[in-house]
Amino acid sequence: MLRRSSRSRQSVSTEIKRSLAPVLSKGFYMACEDLNIREQYVVYPGHESYPLSKTAQVVSLHQAMGKIADETS
Repeated sequence: MLRRSSRSRQSVSTEIKRSLAPVLSKGFYMACEDLNIREQYVVYPGHESYPLSKTAQVVSLHQAMGKIADETS
């Protein structure tokens, strides 16, 4: 799990999966809860974006890179 934070935003967690049907472990959710992380992303090799749970969003690598570029510009 990668954790990124800045003063202007809340922390964000990102997990990278190789599967086209990514699954997060209970430990991921527990860590996010312990660290009070509300923005969670799973990067996978597919092309679609979809919710994995109430708190986690599955995104493609291309979409994840776009989010990072938008935030750093």
